[in-house]
Amino acid sequence: MPPWATLVGIGFGVFLFGIGLGLVIADQRGPEQPARPELHVKLFGADVFVPTGWPDKTGIGLQAMVWNTGAHSIVTGWGLKVIPNGKEPVIAQITEMPNRLTATGESRSADLRSSDSLENKSSTSPVGLEPVKGILLFYVALPKQVVNSSDTVWEVTAKDIYEKETRVTQMVGNWLGR
Repeated sequence: MPPWATLVGIGFGVFLFGIGLGLVIADQRGPEQPARPELHVKLFGADVFVPTGWPDKTGIGLQAMVWNTGAHSIVTGWGLKVIPNGKEPVIAQITEMPNRLTATGESRSADLRSSDSLENKSSTSPVGLEPVKGILLFYVALPKQVVNSSDTVWEVTAKDIYEKETRVTQMVGNWLGR
């Protein structure tokens, strides 16, 4: 056998060995981690009430859930803008949930509890693929009939650890089936 054939055979063997080693190393690495969080928010209900002693304000116990399809993150901030039809947005103030708050409305009342606080749940543990459900408590300086009007829009935001905001808007009339 000529010497060049031996060298070509050895070179080809080293080449195949390199490919095999590369495939083994690639298989041992875990899947690539996403570079940034991707928060998702869904609203699924609300208790709107006039708080005792604050007739010029409206309380909103917003039922929502958040999940994340990206890199690990907590929610660093929640926001709500109430946008009456044809008017400027009004920023609602998020408020720490008390141990127990009874929100009394015209048709029913609801107990809001601190253990249901989505603000607390989503800020103390990373949000993952499993949705985290809870209640966000806001107060806004608007009459209840404006907040609950079918042509009012609510815009909810959630911020991740990079201060990226995820927004979801909901027209109250579409939500309430009006």
